[in-house]
Amino acid sequence: MVRAKDYGKVFDGLQSYEGLQAALRDVAKPLGFQNFVYQVVRAPAGGRRLKLSSSAENAVSLSCDDRSDVFPDEVLGRLGQATMPYRWAQFAQADWETARLSQFFDAAATSGLRCGVTIPLHGPAGGLAALCFASCGSPSAMNGSWPRYREDFIVIGSYVHQVAQRRMLRSDDESPHLTMRESEVLLWTARGKTAWETGEILDIAEETVRFHLKNATRKFAVSSKHQAVVQAIIHGLIVP
Repeated sequence: MVRAKDYGKVFDGLQSYEGLQAALRDVAKPLGFQNFVYQVVRAPAGGRRLKLSSSAENAVSLSCDDRSDVFPDEVLGRLGQATMPYRWAQFAQADWETARLSQFFDAAATSGLRCGVTIPLHGPAGGLAALCFASCGSPSAMNGSWPRYREDFIVIGSYVHQVAQRRMLRSDDESPHLTMRESEVLLWTARGKTAWETGEILDIAEETVRFHLKNATRKFAVSSKHQAVVQAIIHGLIVP
């Protein structure tokens, strides 16, 4: 089972959408999900829309237009207002729209998808994306695992968004390159964790956390870790 402190190893160094798709498969299955979609719902100014799915066919689609695919209500929920992962069961109606869910996830119409999680991903300049996981299981089956895995969803979402956005960056973009470990420590700093707490989460020494924070601060040419966090968020490199 891949846990929060190990996700950096899964996503580190990915340069292609195909690699990102494979990494998502690796982390989704242990969490009990067979289907996933990462989608840029609202691209920032000058950006592009992207949909990356678990489907073997048409796994990646890129576009520069403003047309939005219609999210099924169970998937969308309160995407624009939410900042934390949420279960579809929180917004579900009595009858699940299996066909719409299956179409959205490029899954077979008979798959019976009705259990899932949406991770809101807010970016700079009004950008909005979502990472969604789906399975055929009962929504009630998630009740026991939800508190245990909620932290995992937060970390996975941040990594996926970072890799995808970096892949889409224009060649003239001046955003500094952060290592996965630098991104990790900035993410947990943004979430209010101390260097010691971050070290416990990532299973590294407190001094190692401070070392990576110092490197990130230097790359952004700022004077504090808090300023580095702000810059990382502005550049879309982390999603707190």
